[in-house]
Amino acid sequence: MMRGRHFTIAVACAGAMLAMAAGATTHAHAAGPVSHFVFSPNPIATFGTLAPSATVPVTVTAEDSTNTPVPGSVIWLTFTTPAGATATVGTTGLTRLPQPFTADSSGLVAITYTASATPPANGIDRLAAKNTKSKATITAHDEYSYSGVHKYSMQPKPIAATGTLAGGATVNITLRAISSTGAVIPNAKVFLEFAQTTGGGTATSGGKTLGTTPMEFTTSSSGTLTIVYHTPLVPPVSGTDTITADNAATKSSVASTDSYTY
Repeated sequence: MMRGRHFTIAVACAGAMLAMAAGATTHAHAAGPVSHFVFSPNPIATFGTLAPSATVPVTVTAEDSTNTPVPGSVIWLTFTTPAGATATVGTTGLTRLPQPFTADSSGLVAITYTASATPPANGIDRLAAKNTKSKATITAHDEYSYSGVHKYSMQPKPIAATGTLAGGATVNITLRAISSTGAVIPNAKVFLEFAQTTGGGTATSGGKTLGTTPMEFTTSSSGTLTIVYHTPLVPPVSGTDTITADNAATKSSVASTDSYTY
């Protein structure tokens, strides 16, 4: 009798354990509220590598604070392009105006990106995701750069603190072309111009004097370009000299400035 009783208890305990295990499987951790969006791949492609009309599948996933996908989330998407590229979700084309899409059971929305049939020398295609149509609190971006240049960095910036340079002073400024991944880009094109305040200084690069008409330069094999700024022998009492770097002579999509104020 004791043996039978022990067997009955053992069977009951085993059943309870199985039930608990089944319950644990059935009640898996549910995703929390959306905390961020993740684009993949990001960037869409390495700068300047896509052939005309090349197509790239892109996904954007809504995730919670533990990086768990959140199914059924609403993601508002926009797309901007300087040169006729397209981005679609199913048959719906994305535009500058935010449109809502519902994430699938994996928490993602699938996007088809198609590069321009006539790639421009410069310009950036951008996808953006946010959690509301306006006043979003969660945003993410993905992009493809035709020229590769995401931004220009100039150091020191400003050229010097206000009013600190003496007459006839010289400051060497290092310009770097930066990709969307933060890498320095060698042999990158840059257009430089210089706006001089009345009685202000001068700026040169590669022995050429900069002016109000953009001049084309190329960064070195290490991705840098040196700009030399000179103050006049008798500095003005006020005003600002400004150096501007653009990725095109006209209608540039990437620009940066550096300046000195007297």
